[in-house]
Amino acid sequence: FKRDPATGALLTVDTEFGRTSRYHVTAWTPDGDRRHVATVATEKPAYMHSFALTPRYVVLTEFPLRLDPRRFLKPGRQPAFIEQFEWEPGRGTRIVVIDRTTGAVVADPVTEPVFGFHHVNAFERDGGTEVVFDLETVPDATTIDSLYLENV
Repeated sequence: FKRDPATGALLTVDTEFGRTSRYHVTAWTPDGDRRHVATVATEKPAYMHSFALTPRYVVLTEFPLRLDPRRFLKPGRQPAFIEQFEWEPGRGTRIVVIDRTTGAVVADPVTEPVFGFHHVNAFERDGGTEVVFDLETVPDATTIDSLYLENV
């Protein structure tokens, strides 16, 4: 979740797994009112630990560490959740910029494949026509292996 410092609204991004998976962006006002901001479809959901927030936009970074929900939702014993994800660098990294007022996707470029956990800053320039965000990244998702308890 991220809190909008100007309005106090709390924004979240949740992933719905299914035949067609979706990212749902929701906002709660300080007095508890809930508002659906946007829904973005995705073929294979990405590992998404964080997102960026500006006064006008929500920025989702869809790394090429992806999960096939058809495998994940099969009955029976499954590997650990994180082990269900596969590194697919050929997909690149998708950046989805969503207008917070209309819910429209205003930009959807794909860049080089990288992996990261946290967006650390975001702002707008040129009257909101340009969105800039800082994201810590590494070349691929092998960093997750270093986070297993036996490796810490």
